Amino acid sequence: FEVCLIVNEEECMYSECKIIQITSDEPKIGVPNSFSPNNDGNNDVLYLAGSGIESFELHIYNRLGKKIFSTNDLTIGWDGTFKDKIQGVDVYIYKLQATMIDGSSVIHQGSITLIR
Repeated sequence: FEVCLIVNEEECMYSECKIIQITSDEPKIGVPNSFSPNNDGNNDVLYLAGSGIESFELHIYNRLGKKIFSTNDLTIGWDGTFKDKIQGVDVYIYKLQATMIDGSSVIHQGSITLIR
């Protein structure tokens, strides 16, 4: 980020800018709570998000408890289909198990709302 200080005192003006880099080495992982696979180019595919992920398994289930999507690849997300059939607007359940680069284990469960 570029941060600038500008001082304007009567007839005297001074400014100075510095580049500030913000980094975090802390591993983190998360699943978005909604997405909209309606082919508008925004949030059409649900991807796992995070950094410092060594390995993971993400499973998504419908309201009947049937597994309709699984991945262990960050580049593969859910497009809102199951066996090439468009899934309806609904709340889906996910289960996530991950191992982070610091050796910690993460287990998350939650819901994802599919909006069209």
